[in-house]
Amino acid sequence: MRESFRRGLPFFLTVALPAVGALDWHARTGCESCYGTGLPLTLGAFALALAVAGAFAALALALLSPAIDRALDARLGRVLFDPPTRTLAALVPVVGVALAAARPLFAGQLTADPAVWLALALPYYPFALALVPPFALLTGVESMHAGGVPLFVALAVGLLAASALEVAWLYLLSSGVGRAAHRVASSRNSASE
Repeated sequence: MRESFRRGLPFFLTVALPAVGALDWHARTGCESCYGTGLPLTLGAFALALAVAGAFAALALALLSPAIDRALDARLGRVLFDPPTRTLAALVPVVGVALAAARPLFAGQLTADPAVWLALALPYYPFALALVPPFALLTGVESMHAGGVPLFVALAVGLLAASALEVAWLYLLSSGVGRAAHRVASSRNSASE
């Protein structure tokens, strides 16, 4: 169970982060009653998004298990699919900071100072860069209906790829934060002895 949790978590986050972020953005900007009288329906939508992300993770684990086993031979594969406990512990505050920063970053509520924006946008660099091709594709087509199913599939694949890059980036950030926290704790322990 513990091994499948570690291996499935990146797939879960790949779907859960953009889904929960999009639902929260819609609830705050496009729905006047989502956090009022429509709260049960809003919470149901969040639960459904998390269930879909869980199903996606289970399917990915079932289909990609041999590839994940091979990926564990590389450093990035170990970071993503077999992270140490300290990386998983650091993932919670890193994802929390990323989600908290999303509101002022993408809702236009932040100061226009580019240095502040770039510092707060650090968790989203790969996601933003990976969205450039789908955005260029979308702006190159007059309307979503003109592109039809191929355009929708291309946009969905682009969003999924951007989300996967984002999750890998968050894992790498968490790995660094976890190592730094471990060093600080080790130096404090050695200083107290």
